[in-house]
Amino acid sequence: MDQEFTFLDEKQRERLSRLMAFHLRHDATIERTPEGFVSVQKLAEIIRRKINWVKPQHIREVAIFDTKGRYELDGQLIRARYGHSVDVKLDYPEADVDFLYYAVAPDAVPQATTEGLKPLARKMVHLSPTVDKALEAGKIRADNPVVLVVDVRRAKEMGIKILKASDRVYLAPEVPPQCIKPLEGKSHY
Repeated sequence: MDQEFTFLDEKQRERLSRLMAFHLRHDATIERTPEGFVSVQKLAEIIRRKINWVKPQHIREVAIFDTKGRYELDGQLIRARYGHSVDVKLDYPEADVDFLYYAVAPDAVPQATTEGLKPLARKMVHLSPTVDKALEAGKIRADNPVVLVVDVRRAKEMGIKILKASDRVYLAPEVPPQCIKPLEGKSHY
């Protein structure tokens, strides 16, 4: 085993992952390709200003073992797969499912079903492939979120391109209200 390589503990991995996500998703000053890729070496140098022990292999370790599929490695480059507030050209395949899900606070349902879903601080709306994943994401914003069903086929017919960023996250520039309804029963699981 390479003597330089050490596995990060959970606390180190979490702290490093947060900094990686910030710089890859939101730092407009970092040099990146149009597709959002950044040099692993350069990212390590930037993060080392806050965490002095970080090396490129730590960046790779976080990316490889991330269970949420947040990062993508391509040789000596890395990018965030989703969550951007800076402009990047995402080259993911289109969604090949009929339905996706999004959870909102109960008081946000009327607005979502009349105005649709918009990305707010991010460039894209993040949709989930399952009800459980939508609930998991929604519980960050509300104790008892309501799951909305997004009709992907109808959105596509309306010219909305929904992309598959990972097994956990799909991305849409917006979702029109005609494509949204609250989940009733368990018919879409």
